[in-house]
Amino acid sequence: MPGRSVLFVQYSSNRDGSAISGLLSANALKDAGWETHVVFGFDGPMVQTFEKAGHSVYVIPHKNWLRRSKMHHFLKDVVVETRRSTAFVHLIDDIAPALVYVNTVVSVAAVLAANRRRIPVLWHLREMFADTGGEMRAPAGIQSALSAVVRKLASHIIANSQATATSILGRSSERAAIVHNAVDESFFQDNRGREAAQAVLGVPQDKFLIGIPGSLRPIKGHDFFFRSVDKILQGDPNVEILVSGGTEGEYGRSITHLVAQLGISNRVRFLGWVEDMAAFYKACDVVCIPSRMEPFGRTIIEAYATGTPVIATNVGGIGEIVQDGKTGLLVPYGDTEALASAVRRLIADSGLRNQLSCEALEVARTEYDAGTYRRRICEAADLAILGAQAPTHSYS
Repeated sequence: MPGRSVLFVQYSSNRDGSAISGLLSANALKDAGWETHVVFGFDGPMVQTFEKAGHSVYVIPHKNWLRRSKMHHFLKDVVVETRRSTAFVHLIDDIAPALVYVNTVVSVAAVLAANRRRIPVLWHLREMFADTGGEMRAPAGIQSALSAVVRKLASHIIANSQATATSILGRSSERAAIVHNAVDESFFQDNRGREAAQAVLGVPQDKFLIGIPGSLRPIKGHDFFFRSVDKILQGDPNVEILVSGGTEGEYGRSITHLVAQLGISNRVRFLGWVEDMAAFYKACDVVCIPSRMEPFGRTIIEAYATGTPVIATNVGGIGEIVQDGKTGLLVPYGDTEALASAVRRLIADSGLRNQLSCEALEVARTEYDAGTYRRRICEAADLAILGAQAPTHSYS
């Protein structure tokens, strides 16, 4: 409904999956006539991106409250974030939103503020707990209580996959409607050929290129990938690996060290932050997502949309979006022989690569298009305002 205001809370301002998906959600509300006010937990590169998209942007410092396994540290964080909710209360009083949309589990300060002012909360779950392979942490025995907190404080709950909903809500996962992420239209509209995309990245045009998209974080499984394919790289000089994401962190440095240790540094290109990810996918003959866990797997559907064949681990939300042998190849995480075999199979079989990419592109167009996603987000916002219980069916 035109004229309504929404406070959209996007904790991360880094160029990561949460912020990219958050931008799609915020844009969906703005395009539907909402007045959008976006809050980040810290300053970063995506702040300017949201501003350029036409959103009013604020930075209210707050922390991830789900990062501690020891009880006394966890309770301290809860107290601190409860105090920080006052800043959100002041902003709510200033802009008088009809809805507070929290695009992460970790920004509990905003949820507490919304409840203090009796503003409906749409809580969008995107992360998973460590016991199911994710990155969020809480003391043993606390997670069931956290599920109750989410259910009690949210007017409406959506999740990016059933795996995420189950990790956060447990037996009450039916309270969350499943809204799978979408692909930005630009990926479908990119008509560049393989050589043009390779020229953009400055990578060889006479090699078989395997890409690992996304950021360099332990959960992404780069170490598993390189230990799986080192023999392939040593035995086939035609194969090279492209890796996106910065290597300046501890994990990034450990991966570059591992690559050197395996003797394959001359076959691996660390490209750093890649602005043009469509070019990255199109430059590759195959994309591999070797993650230890993924709540969803946004890079997979981006690869789908560019017609690039996918190999991925069968973990978390990935199993919900990759049909093994139809839209991609699935392997168990940690099985180096299985991953090596899948890589060899796609190197050798161009017909299979073409079959997988064609099927995946069709699935992306029908199931992960931005228009459908925008409609589902707006429907969820309306349901939150109405105070309706989350439906027992999925949106996707």
